[in-house]
Amino acid sequence: MEEPIKQGFVWLWETAVRENTLRAYLAVPTLQNLDGVVADCLGNELVKELERDKRMSVSHGGARLTFDLLTERIDTSSRYQGPALVMYPTARLLEKMDDHDKVTDVLVVPWIMADIEEWIQIWHAQELGMEDEQLREPEFSDPVVEAALKTLTIGVNLSTGIAHPSDRDLAVWVFLRLNLARILYNPVEIKGWLVRHGWRSRHADAVKEVAAKIQSGKRVRINHRRDMLVDNIVEKWRESALKS
Repeated sequence: MEEPIKQGFVWLWETAVRENTLRAYLAVPTLQNLDGVVADCLGNELVKELERDKRMSVSHGGARLTFDLLTERIDTSSRYQGPALVMYPTARLLEKMDDHDKVTDVLVVPWIMADIEEWIQIWHAQELGMEDEQLREPEFSDPVVEAALKTLTIGVNLSTGIAHPSDRDLAVWVFLRLNLARILYNPVEIKGWLVRHGWRSRHADAVKEVAAKIQSGKRVRINHRRDMLVDNIVEKWRESALKS
């Protein structure tokens, strides 16, 4: 497990230098995750500095970078943008990284691949070393569903997601309409699209849960029975899909 961590630190340093930034981020679920392999790669003194100050400074090849620590509970007040190396992440830590507005690039080193399968789908993440042209986001599997998600995104308050009853109702009606029209969708793909288009990860996850429940035929709570969408909304989504 030591080699992937070493490669991760090399990537983090090279990416920060290439982006001409003074900062980079190290993310682990808890401080205890710095012990063992991470300490073997960094050295005990640097790990102690990181645990004590929640950041460490390193000089190499004429460059000096500061690495800020992020955990599930520890945040940073840094005003600098920079890349992040995320080690042994939990779902909670990955969601935090998705929402972090100072992180420019992310490399994840998982304990087991199953821990990051959904995150890979959300971001279409590629293995380290893939060429840039291979990293382009593929088209959404169904442009009609994508048009429906645009309607939802325009119609809700993105700062709160679907926390407000009327915003949640809109989400319910969007997926009810898709379901009634027998238009299939992938809830994980939906969450990924939302995260990449301005939604906070936990808010996108709430939409994913609504979509999955409706798709499986489960009853969902709704505050107002009145349909919030125009009668021909599916036709409008189809027309929008043809133009895109």
